[in-house]
Amino acid sequence: MGFPKKGQKANEDNESSKSQKTRKQKDVDTTSEKNIKKIRKITMVEAIILMLYSVANNGKFSGRADGNVYMANGRTRAYKKPRRVLNANTESVKAILAFFSSAYKTLTQSQQNAWLSFIYKHSDRFQHSIDIKGKNAFVGLNANISNVGGTAILNPPVGSTSPGPTQHPNLTIVSGVMTLNYDTNTDGATTILQMTAPLSAGINAPSQSQFRIIIIEDTSSAGPITITGDYVARFGIPPIGSKVFAQLKVVDAATGLESALTQTFAVSA
Repeated sequence: MGFPKKGQKANEDNESSKSQKTRKQKDVDTTSEKNIKKIRKITMVEAIILMLYSVANNGKFSGRADGNVYMANGRTRAYKKPRRVLNANTESVKAILAFFSSAYKTLTQSQQNAWLSFIYKHSDRFQHSIDIKGKNAFVGLNANISNVGGTAILNPPVGSTSPGPTQHPNLTIVSGVMTLNYDTNTDGATTILQMTAPLSAGINAPSQSQFRIIIIEDTSSAGPITITGDYVARFGIPPIGSKVFAQLKVVDAATGLESALTQTFAVSA
């Protein structure tokens, strides 16, 4: 084996070094190209988003400000503060609930335990049955008793049954005279009649907050009854063509247990 000629080794080393540099440069170029594409992609997305913000929201980002809601897609909507429900009974109802809520704290532990294990059924206007227990049961039943003029209870009415509802109520409004008829109900000695103010004839399901107590009626006696004076004192004479809703709930004055709601309506003629 002969020795390399003078300068041959140096040339080979140079060629090897050049080859390594070329491979490294290709790797760098490939990586750089990928990074550039990635950066270009991010930049384009950011540019589009910033353009949407600048056009739609004056450069502001998502959130609520200046009375508007700024959305992530660049659109804007005016923000409207929800209006507080105005209820003529709000203060009195709040006072009753607050009173019995505070009274619950004065019960003995055994009385509180009894309420915690007690459940009664509450029916909403859609006839959905809801279980009420514990403190809510104490407050709810005593609020019912207060509404019909009964005496507050400290212990749950275990073993008592809810009164039956007053069936087939029928409301008529003719020439300003309001008449309510119903099936006679032996459980209906203390029936709470709630009604709405005159509403648009296009409304078919008013919210529960729109009902106000008009009278406590004895539906165990045969109807019909005239309720014009009580209604007008609260809401005034309903205009011709307006719709008025009425709902009845029977309450046991001794226990506070309540019946399911029954509801009717009439269009003023």
